[in-house]
Amino acid sequence: MGDEQVRLAETLDAEPYEPPKARKRRLVAVLLGVMGLLVVSVAAPMAIKSIRKANETHAVSALRQYAEAQMATRRQQHNLGSPTYADRLASLQDLLPMEIVAAHGPEGTPYHGYLFRECRTFAGAPIDWSQDYALCATPASYGLLRRQTFLIATNGCIFGWDLGQSGFVDDYPEFTEGGWVVDDDTVRQPPLPLPVQTPLQRK
Repeated sequence: MGDEQVRLAETLDAEPYEPPKARKRRLVAVLLGVMGLLVVSVAAPMAIKSIRKANETHAVSALRQYAEAQMATRRQQHNLGSPTYADRLASLQDLLPMEIVAAHGPEGTPYHGYLFRECRTFAGAPIDWSQDYALCATPASYGLLRRQTFLIATNGCIFGWDLGQSGFVDDYPEFTEGGWVVDDDTVRQPPLPLPVQTPLQRK
């Protein structure tokens, strides 16, 4: 191979010439891209956590409204001579937002991603609705944005925890002491896992 051919081959193998300003713009673009990825990697988990907290706060608020509606119903029934609580969420439709009432059962329309259903027993015994009430709120779809399942009963305390799946709790258990506070002393974490007796299966 002659000298001219060698020089031609070296020219073809060499990187194309890039003006300094173009190189600088390219480096700045790469740097901005890397910085953008870093920002997203930090901001995304924070955003997910914030959305999940907002959804769970709405679920807890709905349970509190349910408890207030139950107390109002019992007062009304007491004035009629037969004090009792409502055994169906639909019976409270005049006292609750329709969005909460519509989120009843597995076929309901989720309220901020949550569905509600009455518990059926207290520690294995059928609920006496003339004396007690209990409601479960569970994610319509378990995932990053909704994880906790919540319970409320006659004592007004709200218990919440991550069951690892969506599902209505049929049997309201007898909680022992030692739960930790989740939300200003009204949501407490049971010390032991609670079994889901009715896994949520939406059509």
